[in-house]
This record gives sequence, C-alpha cells and structure tokens, in this order.
Amino acid sequence: MTDENKQSAPPSEKAQAWSAPGKEQVDVEEIRRKTEELARREFANRAEELAAIGKAHDARDLAQDYIAQGKTAADLNKALLERYMASTPVVHGGNVDLSEKEVRRFDFMRAVRAIAYPHERRFQKEAEYELGISQEMGEEFNKAAQGVYIPDQVFARAVTLTAGTATDGAEVVATNLLASRFIDVLRNKSVVMGMGATTLDGLVGDVAIPKKSSASSPGWIATEGGAASQSEPQFVQISMTPKTIGVWAEFTRQLALQSTPSIQGLVADDLAKGIALAIDTGALYGSGASGQPQGIDGATDVNIAGAGLTAFAAADPTYAEIVAMESAIATDNALSGALGYVADGAMRGAFKTTEKATNTAQFIYEQGGTVNGYRFLTSEQVTDGDVFFGDWSSCMVGFWGGLDTIVDPYTNSSSGTIRLVALQSADVALRYGQSFSFNNDGV
Repeated sequence: MTDENKQSAPPSEKAQAWSAPGKEQVDVEEIRRKTEELARREFANRAEELAAIGKAHDARDLAQDYIAQGKTAADLNKALLERYMASTPVVHGGNVDLSEKEVRRFDFMRAVRAIAYPHERRFQKEAEYELGISQEMGEEFNKAAQGVYIPDQVFARAVTLTAGTATDGAEVVATNLLASRFIDVLRNKSVVMGMGATTLDGLVGDVAIPKKSSASSPGWIATEGGAASQSEPQFVQISMTPKTIGVWAEFTRQLALQSTPSIQGLVADDLAKGIALAIDTGALYGSGASGQPQGIDGATDVNIAGAGLTAFAAADPTYAEIVAMESAIATDNALSGALGYVADGAMRGAFKTTEKATNTAQFIYEQGGTVNGYRFLTSEQVTDGDVFFGDWSSCMVGFWGGLDTIVDPYTNSSSGTIRLVALQSADVALRYGQSFSFNNDGV
C-alpha cells in the first residue's frame, strides 16, 4: 500500500471512539474518584477485619499498628501465632517439616477414629492425611508407631472425656458451641524452653557427647636445653538415654463420632502445654532415678549451697545473695550464653519490695523486668523459695521420636470407649554444671 493510500484509509472504530467529534470522551477525574473511593472502602473493610481480630485476641494495639502499616489479616494472624508460641513454648515431636497450614490441617480426632475403627472405610479415607504424617514420622525415626504418631503433642494427665457428661465432653458437641470462647484451665508457665534450652530432635540410639574435662598444662623450662613436661588434655562423655513420659486418656464412642473440629484444637493445645510442663519439671527437679532425667538442682558441678554458695539466710534473699549466684558462675569461667534468673511468682513479689541497699529506692526487680541486669522469668513450676541462675542454652533436652499415641478400642469394647495411650521419650543433660547456680533458704 502506498503512502497516499495509507493517508486516505478510514480510521479504525477504536480510533473513532477516542477522537471522533460527538463521541463520549474519557472522564479521567471520574475514574480517579471511583478508584479512590474503592481504595477507601477496601481500607475500611481491612481495618474493620484487623480490629475484630485484635479485639478477639486482646491485641488491639498490635492490630492498630498493622492497620496503619497497611498489613493484612493474614499478617496479623501470623504475628499473633508467633507471639503465642513465644509465650507458651512447646516441645517439638520430631523432624517432620510441617508448614503452619499443614499443622492446622492435622485433625487429632480423625486419626483416633481411623485407628479405633480400622474397618470403617469412611474413617480411613478421612484420615489419609494424618496417617500419612504418622508414616512419614515413623520413617524419619526409623521406627514405626505402635499406634499413630501425633506431632508436637502429649497428654498431661489421664482424664476420661464423655459426650453426655458436663465438663467431660458435652461442651464440645456442637449445639451453638462457642468454641472461640473456650476457657482453658489455669496452669503453670513453662520456663526452661523459654529461657533458651537447647533441643536435640530425632535422636535414635543412646547419645554420648564428647567433652574436654581439662586442658593441657604447659610449664616453663628452667634451664637451657631442658625438656618440656608432659601434659595432655582429658576427655569425658556426656550421656543421654531416653526416659519415657506416659499417660492415657479415654473418649467415649459417641464423643469420637459427634465432636466438632474444635475438639482437635482443645486436645492439641492441652497436649502441647502438658508436655512442655512435664519437660520443665524434669529439667529443673528431675531426680535422675525412677525413670526421671537428672534436673539442674541436683546435677554434678552445679553451684549450690555448700558447694560454691551459702544458702539464703532468709526466705527472701538479699541483693548480695543474688549477685553471689552470678559470681559463682563467673569464678568457674562459665558466665556466658543465655543467662537469666528463674523463680516463683512469690519471689518476684519479694524482689519488687526488697531494696538493693537501704534507703536507695532501688529494688532487686529492675525496670524492664530484669534482675541484676539479667533476664528474669517466673513460674509456679519452681518450688517456693528456690532461685535458679545460669546459661540456659547449656541445658540440653533431647527427644527420641515423636509422641507415639496408641489407640486402644478393645479394653472397654463393651461400652465403645476408646483409650489413648501417649508415650514420649526424652532426656536432659548439662554441657557444664558450672553454668548454673541453684539456691534457697535451706528449708
């Protein structure tokens, strides 16, 4: 086509729509106005959603910050989950890598029904995901579950739950059940994990960790041509062997069939908190006998009254006695790592009212929640009057496999009641006993 023909060619319909006289012109201001209105509406909806989440979880300030930052409900939910996990440490059941979404998908009751009723095809189909996770955990641990492996969960006590009895299960059978308003039991706070203990997951055989117990000792040579003296470093091993925590619970057949999905959350939450507290108790006070791990209070080389420390003169220690716990560790060259104090709630009250020195108005419990400049946590796991101080990363908590939950529908088969037996193997050891001080008033 020649240039002349090109020039005489009629404009396209699209071009006419934009430029031909009489055609409706694009209103740029109207488009901008509608876009801004849409953006305002989306912002208001998002702000309302975030505010509702913040109110439901007592996190209004965080919700307002996220609204101002233009973040989404998913961002806020993730932050709330991280805050919850930080305040309620849990013990991980193994090396199976599950995303947050996969963990939420895992339904405890589906797994229970599938094991309890192996011939019910519907239950087997519903629990394909849970049974697959259990199988994967068994392959990771090189040990098949006796029943079914449940990630991150264990029972804190034996309790029978029923669908028809108040407080024993009727509250989780749906009849306008306000599951979001569930009221949990008041329980102790786990502190060992929160203070920074080191976890060793997926252990298989007995564990022996080599440790240098003493270094070589060079000496000056007194005369020219003299010989150096012999001195070698010495070594020992820190041993860890599995100690098993076990407990059982029962569900009626009716509860297993009728319970809403919320029972999964209630049971999972109770198991996670229960195992954290059981491990805490073992790490702090385990006797080292009767199947228990050896706790810090009686471990070898820990600075205790009569071995590096003088017992507190009274029920409430002085500031000098608290500082002495730090000094004992510093003398042993172990004052480093995740250092902090742990005591019970009553001791925190005493620290808030006990002056460091008379008439200074400076108290042992310092602004910012520290004691002697170090992190300070309280829990009723700690016996009244006891105080722990040290490098909590030196406390190693090892886990053999995940929680093995055996589903037993036979013991009480006449009533259809299902018994769950939960077993978790773990042990506690210290890299250096000298990394800890433990003291009380000797009562």
